[in-house]
Amino acid sequence: MQRIDTGTRRIAILTDTIRRLIHRHATVNLVKIIKKTHAADLANVIQGLNENDALILFEMLPTPEVAADVLSEMEESARANFLETLSPERLSTIFQEMSTDDAAQILEEIEDEERKNQILEMMKEEDSDIVEELLSYGENTAGRIMNPDFVALPKATEAGDAIRELRKASETEMVFYVYVTNEDRRLDGVISLRDLVTVPPETILQDIMNTEVVSVEAHEDQEEVARLVARYNLLAIPVVDAERRLIGIVTVDDVVDVMRDEATEDILKMVGTTEEEITAASPLRSIRIRLPWLFVAWFGGVVASRVIQHFHEAIGQVTALAAFIPVVVGMGGNIGIQSASITVRGLATNRLESHHILSHVAKETIIGLFLGLLYGVLLGVAGALLSWGEPDAVQFGVAVGLGMLSSMLLASFLGSFMPLFLHRLGLDPAIAGGPFVTTTIDILGVAAYFLIATAILL
Repeated sequence: MQRIDTGTRRIAILTDTIRRLIHRHATVNLVKIIKKTHAADLANVIQGLNENDALILFEMLPTPEVAADVLSEMEESARANFLETLSPERLSTIFQEMSTDDAAQILEEIEDEERKNQILEMMKEEDSDIVEELLSYGENTAGRIMNPDFVALPKATEAGDAIRELRKASETEMVFYVYVTNEDRRLDGVISLRDLVTVPPETILQDIMNTEVVSVEAHEDQEEVARLVARYNLLAIPVVDAERRLIGIVTVDDVVDVMRDEATEDILKMVGTTEEEITAASPLRSIRIRLPWLFVAWFGGVVASRVIQHFHEAIGQVTALAAFIPVVVGMGGNIGIQSASITVRGLATNRLESHHILSHVAKETIIGLFLGLLYGVLLGVAGALLSWGEPDAVQFGVAVGLGMLSSMLLASFLGSFMPLFLHRLGLDPAIAGGPFVTTTIDILGVAAYFLIATAILL
């Protein structure tokens, strides 16, 4: 069995070796390496080469099947640019060797509609029709990522006949289950391969099928599909139409891709950018993407400055108050981001159920209260010691300590509440983890800090 090591160091060595062999025109050695290397590793190597070397290596792949596997394994950000270097004829040949769901996904990455139509016209009519049908479903839906190749048999079929049908299904990408349908192709049950091969051959499928089938409709969001697969430990989930007719399956490998993509999307949104920027070659495009997010932070900073200016008399009388603004705001921002990140992740993985929302907000607020008390005491002691000798040193320490407490308490509450509020409105809760929540926390934290300081010291 071939040992697969996807470590970064191994890929770096492999990339460097292939690059040197390409430059030396060592075709024989290159062919040997290609035959011994897994498609996923070849995809990583291509992503690490310049455009010319990558194209040379790709054209040396022995068969369209291998080329299809390599193209499927490439990261979308790198693949989008690489697709432009391949001719429509070459792509149509490769797409015909792919599973139709992968072909539809990669074809959608081609922005040039004319080129996309050229590729579809060059493909076999049957394959192009299936790909076009998948593309007709909305983006990020079960229908877009489903595989229309599956094994479905009538409920009156005997187990022995079902096994013989499975042997004929060599073109089916992944066979994890046998689906049982009625005369109208409506999904009635499912049988695992283990259950099928361990019963007598004359057993009727209806007698051993599981009628509690977890399924999704074609227009279901792909994130919900991933949640169901993870929750019920499925290897594939059937996709049905509005009349419960079986039209495809979503396999676990596609679910893994969905989970990775959704996690990446959430992380990028929480730092105020999008996945589009990864593929953006132009700095102007990246500027356009970041501009609105950073404007929120800029606007919040202006408002926070106005809040500070409003308390200029307090700062004039107790100038040391200004020195503690960074630590009060910084600690509030940090705990707010922690609460927001935990909440967003809980919603994304479906671990945070609707009936747990109040208890979750309460828990995060209590955490903010206790941590705020701890760091408030520490900051209060530090403030009193630094202003020791002044007539109001103790009161000053109490003021900055309570300011720290209020900032962290507000931040932990808002960090957990805002994602839940946005989720209830039907918006992406990951937005709350970016400049939106940090800006709000900065403004309210500064206001609370100076209100407390003014009440105690003036």
